[in-house]
Amino acid sequence: MIQSVKDNTKAEIQKLTVGTRSIYYSHLLETQKYQLERVNEEHYFRSDSLLALVNEVAYRIIEANQLKVDNPLFLISHDPHAQALTYINEVFEFSIGLLVLVQSEDQLAFIVAHELAHHVKHHVANAIYEVYELDLEKTIINEFSRILNGMGTLEGLEAMQSRSYDLFRLSRTNELVSDTLGLELMSKAGYDIKEALPILSATGYKYLNIDYPVAYLLNQLFRESYPLKSFWLDKGLNIYSRKPDMLFVFDTDSISTHPDMKIRMQRIREATGVNIIEPLNLHSIEHSLPFKYAIDGAFSAKKYDACLYLSLFLLSQNSSQVHNDGFLVSTICKVFLGLYQAKYANIPTNNFSMYVGRYTIDYTDDLRQINEFLYNLTQEELIEIGYQFLNKSTNFDMEIEEHYWLLYQFSEHSKRESVAKRIKDSYLEKFPTGSYLKEFR
Repeated sequence: MIQSVKDNTKAEIQKLTVGTRSIYYSHLLETQKYQLERVNEEHYFRSDSLLALVNEVAYRIIEANQLKVDNPLFLISHDPHAQALTYINEVFEFSIGLLVLVQSEDQLAFIVAHELAHHVKHHVANAIYEVYELDLEKTIINEFSRILNGMGTLEGLEAMQSRSYDLFRLSRTNELVSDTLGLELMSKAGYDIKEALPILSATGYKYLNIDYPVAYLLNQLFRESYPLKSFWLDKGLNIYSRKPDMLFVFDTDSISTHPDMKIRMQRIREATGVNIIEPLNLHSIEHSLPFKYAIDGAFSAKKYDACLYLSLFLLSQNSSQVHNDGFLVSTICKVFLGLYQAKYANIPTNNFSMYVGRYTIDYTDDLRQINEFLYNLTQEELIEIGYQFLNKSTNFDMEIEEHYWLLYQFSEHSKRESVAKRIKDSYLEKFPTGSYLKEFR
């Protein structure tokens, strides 16, 4: 993966001319650096059947349309947010949060075709050129400097705004162009364009909704002796969930990189003849192995609110089991243990906000409630909830080593020394050559 990123970047650099080198060279190097950092941080799935399917669909579209794409590299990120990205060095990134929503190969084809359309239309390269030509960053810095020094003028401010709005307007137009061209590309490859609308409607966190109250999910964490407390569900300040009308001196709608989803969906409706789609939520997604990938991805990406939400939902689907899914139980426990440790440490390299973002502007109401719930918990409550959850007979699996280690830590942190000793002794007896011997000793 590392070598492929380097090879792609080198190939693009070799295409540069004397006239384009000053525009693109530094950007290519910065892109490569960013991608390699993400690879080293294990932000991408290294090998998987999902990746093989993405490649299969992509090459079918490329060959059917005879697209000029020299050496595309397709990556799947751990991000639970449903999104896709195209980079200037022929790297295409799809989040696991997007791929778990895909219900058919045709839906995947639209996602891939949309990103390939960005590439063949040179949208990324053109955007870089526009930023270079406008020298937007310098323009903004200079104008704010003039304002701070009392030399700013209304004309200068309006000129700066106009340049910025032009750039973002181009980005929104490019998204509509890629939607339209994406339909053409997938159609020529034999895919059903009517499948484009359902997957488009699910981007972002929009699918994170359920058919019953969030409290129903959270109640799985508790027991009669330690119930869910109503004030843990108190709503947070509106400032964290409300999109501002203005950002500094910019209208937020005018600096949006994507057009309003209603506009995009209407364009797709007109092109495909699809007028009605079922709203997508967690109940309409097939709960298979890829769904667990999204949970694992959310944990790896340090999106603990999304991770907890998805884990609790999937746990609720197999509540009839004698033992709940060990992976889900472990993941939920690691969320609470990790947040307790982050709150305890509270240092720049390990603090609560690294794992649970404060701003929830793009969240669904359901996911926002999970976010607020986690923020309402004290350090002691985080560890107690983890202990109570794992100490249930339906959750603690005596055959899973990790469960012993997690329950031991919860017991230690909650000052249950005798319980911690019993867990340690039980583990050492049952797993004399176990994976956690070093940690227990």
